[in-house]
Amino acid sequence: MHIPTDQGEYRRWLNGKRNTAAEWHDQYEALISVKPNEGAQAPDYYYLPSFLAPVNNLMIEWVYIIDLDKETFSVNNGAHFWLDRIPGDEWIQSLVYESCEEREVIAMPDEVLAESVANLAIDTSVTGSGGMTAKYDRNNPLQLQKTTVSPKELAAIPPTRRHGAILYRLLFALLRDSLVAKLSIGLLQWQPDDFAFREIAYAALCVAAGGKYTALLPSESVQCEGGSPFGFIPSRDTTQMSEVYSHQWEDQRDEGGKKRFQGLPAFFGQLASGSHLEGQPPGSSPSGNVYWFNGALVILISRLYETGALEEGIDLVVRHHQVHSPDAAINAVLFSIEQLALVKSFPDGRVQHTSIMPLFEIDSHRSLDAQNRYTKSHLEYVARMNRRVERRTAEGAEEYELDKPNRPFASHFTDPAYVRGRSTATFDALHHFFEAINRGCMPSTRLHQGCFPNEIYTIIINSVVDLETRNACMEVSRMFRDLCQENLMATADMLIPPSETCKSCETSDDRPEYFVKRDVSTGEESKVACYSTEGWRKKGQKQSLRALTGSEQHGRSLLPGCLFLVDPDQNSQLYQRFEIRPL
Repeated sequence: MHIPTDQGEYRRWLNGKRNTAAEWHDQYEALISVKPNEGAQAPDYYYLPSFLAPVNNLMIEWVYIIDLDKETFSVNNGAHFWLDRIPGDEWIQSLVYESCEEREVIAMPDEVLAESVANLAIDTSVTGSGGMTAKYDRNNPLQLQKTTVSPKELAAIPPTRRHGAILYRLLFALLRDSLVAKLSIGLLQWQPDDFAFREIAYAALCVAAGGKYTALLPSESVQCEGGSPFGFIPSRDTTQMSEVYSHQWEDQRDEGGKKRFQGLPAFFGQLASGSHLEGQPPGSSPSGNVYWFNGALVILISRLYETGALEEGIDLVVRHHQVHSPDAAINAVLFSIEQLALVKSFPDGRVQHTSIMPLFEIDSHRSLDAQNRYTKSHLEYVARMNRRVERRTAEGAEEYELDKPNRPFASHFTDPAYVRGRSTATFDALHHFFEAINRGCMPSTRLHQGCFPNEIYTIIINSVVDLETRNACMEVSRMFRDLCQENLMATADMLIPPSETCKSCETSDDRPEYFVKRDVSTGEESKVACYSTEGWRKKGQKQSLRALTGSEQHGRSLLPGCLFLVDPDQNSQLYQRFEIRPL
């Protein structure tokens, strides 16, 4: 591709390319917009545009991205140049691998003109501290009585209910691992109200809240061909039903002639794919960057670690409190995907908040240029390493070791002075935070207040095999919630009662040796082990579960890289998953 160097010719070239890209956008929108009463051929998502940048870690190939909006040219998502200032052949001479293990490409500052190098991260000096777009009066900050408090750990949850928190944590670990590489490329390029930011933030919040916000469904009931950006699941909601897909749904039967799927087909989109039913917005997240979720005020922030961002976020929480509910305490989450902080504002002016805690741990933000991404000493080390590699190709080259700097990253987003803790501990704290809010809104229901003994309620609740009814029972009272959580319903066919190894877990570092699985129809129990690394999946495996977040009312999103595999055999294919298998 030839890019003109003359500014007049460059502008005409750029406008022409933008017009072509606009036509592509219209064609793409037609592919991912599904008409309710017409059939739609699900496209292969691998070859379609995405809100998430493609990740490549193969040494034999690179990914090139030309961004016509930012006017930048990127090599392997790691080296970035201004489109009208690409320095001839110098750009390719300046490229080196920062790490052979990660295949991360950077442009060495000494090898290329600084005016040619682009930094893709959004300048938050324009948008405000941390990239907040919510209104904030910097000239009139509130004088607050702030106290920093420690977040709750897993041990704060009673032993008989910890298995649910651990299960959601393992699901979050899969979501985190599947997105970290993409977030290292795109996160600093997004505003809080951008679609990808909102979708990923909402998915993480849904997994932490659990219950009605996170659904596990048997893989055979999730109709999603290959890498399609959308699919269908069983539903009672006829407003999201496609007539054509309904007929196809009715025709799906097993070998015995029995219907494979009960209920009507409801639409879902792959997380952050942008696919949607015609006339409805894409995704499942709320449209704004400030909203209520599960009883808490959520404020989305680009970079919570930046100086002043935490203070301004707390100020916004208190101002919202004073305007909308001054007579009662409110809970809030300052959420930047990479980090979060929990806040509670009281009517008397007191404010309790946690420190900034990491959620998605991202070591290197590839949208930054090399000098903003790494320390000077680390870049000097990379240069020496590459010179050593060049010398080793010459005959008789001398071999020697180099000392690697202890701290390679220039930005303070990994500095313990700003961000403290581990992502798993942060998730446990967020889960407990939402759980405490739910319980605080419910009546306590003492033993003498019920019509029946607890044992009878336990039998009744355990007989409920409908997930929607089960979730409704969880909101009746604290006692009902306890009974539902003690025998957690993973699917309509499977309950997970507490196991002894789950009861003994007290910190985010603790992993249970096994869960207990109970078959709803037979009552048979078995011990099953759990894993959350790459594993094996057999094609057509029927005893596997897929995870979706959101709700039928506002739409659901299928989580990438999240597969719960139950009782797999040994003849399987490599796949990232959370695995439950017999001991």
